[in-house]
Amino acid sequence: MTNKNTNHNLVKKLQDFFLSLNLNEFYLTEDVFVLKSDLQQFEENFLNFLGFDSKIEKDYNKLCDELESDDINEQHKLKIWKEMGNCVVLNKNKKTNYILFGHDSIFIQDSTTVIKLSEIERSIILLERMSQKEWL
Repeated sequence: MTNKNTNHNLVKKLQDFFLSLNLNEFYLTEDVFVLKSDLQQFEENFLNFLGFDSKIEKDYNKLCDELESDDINEQHKLKIWKEMGNCVVLNKNKKTNYILFGHDSIFIQDSTTVIKLSEIERSIILLERMSQKEWL
């Protein structure tokens, strides 16, 4: 569960990061940070900023075939995390979904990026524990 102080720190760090890339069209609503840009062009910088040094990209439909399922549910996401790694990027048509530590965290569609703050914060905490390095 996020607390307001940590959430505020995270929002401030995200704002500063996006402003450093000259991405200044964003807003916050409850637990969601919305960037009016397609983050994919800055994906590597953003994932490094969060602490991820690698990612695996998969086509959503092909992964569904591998999982013998019509869609990817929460159990599948945990399996994906266990078998593929901490950062998996799923592409489906013109949508991109970032699964960080087995949870949907970032969505990109129609040149808009939606970042779920509670999931990003949870990912950062896990990365901090793994690396013994403080981020927030």
